[in-house]
Amino acid sequence: MGFIPCLKCQPLHQNLLLNVLKLTSTYGNPMNGRPPSTALFRSCRLRAMASLIKSIHLEHSLPIFLLLSTLPTIVFERNDAGPKKTKKCFHSSSGHSEEASPAVNCRSASGDYTCLLPHTATALPGLKHQTDWRPISGLVVLDSSTSDQDSLCSLIRNGPFPSATCFSLQGQTWCDLWLWDGDGRAVLHSSVREFLGSEAMHYLGIPTSRAASLVVSDDDVWRDRFYNGNVRKERGAIVLRVAKSWFRIGSLEILAHSGELDLLRMVLDHVIDEHFPSINLYDPNRYLAFFSRVVSETANLMALWMSVGFAHGVCNTDNFSLLSITIDYGPFGFMDSYDPDFVPNTSDDERRYKIGNQANVGMFNLNKLLQALNLLLAPRQKQLASQILEGYSEQYYRCFTEIFKRKLGLLGNDDEDNYLIAFLLKLMEDSRADFTMTFRQLSEISQDQLKDLSIPKEFWALQDVAEHEFFSHWVNLYLLRLKRNKGDSDFERRKRMTGINPRYVLRNWMAESAAQKAEKNDFSEVRLLQQILQFPFQAQTVAERAGYAQRPPAWAQEVKISCSS
Repeated sequence: MGFIPCLKCQPLHQNLLLNVLKLTSTYGNPMNGRPPSTALFRSCRLRAMASLIKSIHLEHSLPIFLLLSTLPTIVFERNDAGPKKTKKCFHSSSGHSEEASPAVNCRSASGDYTCLLPHTATALPGLKHQTDWRPISGLVVLDSSTSDQDSLCSLIRNGPFPSATCFSLQGQTWCDLWLWDGDGRAVLHSSVREFLGSEAMHYLGIPTSRAASLVVSDDDVWRDRFYNGNVRKERGAIVLRVAKSWFRIGSLEILAHSGELDLLRMVLDHVIDEHFPSINLYDPNRYLAFFSRVVSETANLMALWMSVGFAHGVCNTDNFSLLSITIDYGPFGFMDSYDPDFVPNTSDDERRYKIGNQANVGMFNLNKLLQALNLLLAPRQKQLASQILEGYSEQYYRCFTEIFKRKLGLLGNDDEDNYLIAFLLKLMEDSRADFTMTFRQLSEISQDQLKDLSIPKEFWALQDVAEHEFFSHWVNLYLLRLKRNKGDSDFERRKRMTGINPRYVLRNWMAESAAQKAEKNDFSEVRLLQQILQFPFQAQTVAERAGYAQRPPAWAQEVKISCSS
């Protein structure tokens, strides 16, 4: 197995309180086409979520797979003796399986595992405590209290421990699994994309989960990337994700759907207590205050995504964080040519999650959150909550405008600012100008050069926009607006703009190039991008040599990304 450490792991983890540690980059989505099993979900997740969950204190870089204690362990181990048809592996509160005890063979889509119950874990020689365990391909060790066996376990080989969450509960270390038929075990290609994508977003200043590490396995994973019957063997991998919380809108939606109102209230109170300290937990209107914060911060996140041309790809309720951070990097993409219909996910035939529709989808998801909260609200509170949601569009529009004003170097307020922004975006759309580099090159060009329409050859994106018949008209309006910046200079304008308009983003073709090399055991470009994307606003010689600020290569248009790639 290989290991790529997190860039600057020490600052990332030092004194960081995490509620959840999440392993792998793919998992089943209980609210996305799969009917939820209330009983299974209750026993496997909700009891833990509704309990008083203590934060994990990470002092330094995490060892992979080793958030363990000396408690009895559940071991999932590959059974190479041959397939054994067992339809379910679910343990009752007595700690015994319905099929066999003490060992149960768990049948899955792509292989068989043996599920060893806690009192048989000693079958693995030398497994005494966490420091004795070493990462083994196809093996994961999970801790649990023996007093609640029914919160364990169903093993899915086609996605081992997808979305495992580890936390401290009543002084013991637990690891909680999503017990849904997964989307497939993570492969190296998608893991490289997630590893680089989440780090790129962080250094762009976008709230996001982080990638602590990328672990490469020698296991083979069969994957039909584009659902066309072309199944191919790929290399397995795991991204270690970290975030302050992994609670999503879907976490509350499924509780409401199942009628688990007591658990819904307990989870909400926990989230508020842990992550919204300004809200009084004893305030009868606390859920209104919570909803108002989520609406406001989601609007801001959607505007931030748009400001860097980021399309998430799968904006369902299970991929929208209650903390309004970017999570679950799947078929995401940074837009090259400006196109409101840009869809990075080739699986999205209906273009539901196109970049120009993300703000609307945010509204849709918030409405789903409101439906869940309504079960706990009084009639008057429901009315107020609806009014809060109605304000989402205005909040998004305000955030979007303020961010794009900064991207254009505008100070103060002017009635023409909205028109100026919309005018430029229309020119960019018509000319299919590069989104990132148009704003970046506006940050670097002087006002004198713009006034004379003397655009240097290296400003290739601006040259594309300049071909539009109305570009000169927009330039005149822009220069007049800049003159109304009080106490400003051209030098200060360019300094501000280069601090908000990145020169480098993780374009799909860059991620594809790095992933293809990684599949051949060449991680040089992964490390190169990891370093460059730490400083996206600074021109870097090595990045310029690599062509990361140049016009995308012709083959970039052929790059396809799906939920399975």
